[in-house]
Amino acid sequence: VVIKDGNKPIVQISTPGYDETSVDVINGCPIDFFVDGVVSTLGATEIGSNVLVKLPQNDWPSQVKIIHTDTFMTVDVNVDY
Repeated sequence: VVIKDGNKPIVQISTPGYDETSVDVINGCPIDFFVDGVVSTLGATEIGSNVLVKLPQNDWPSQVKIIHTDTFMTVDVNVDY
């Protein structure tokens, strides 16, 4: 999943291919997270000046929330494994 909103940082969340390693794990699911093409670790993270990434607070639903705070665009990515 790639999230692009105007001139804000491009945020990508993906699962690695079979037999590849991942940078992060959400509820047992391997996840890779990129900001402008650079691999990053997930966390309650501010990206640049106007993008916030929040991780799930419990096991269900396993949802990553990406918020562009100045445009009010919010994307929820459900992670099921």
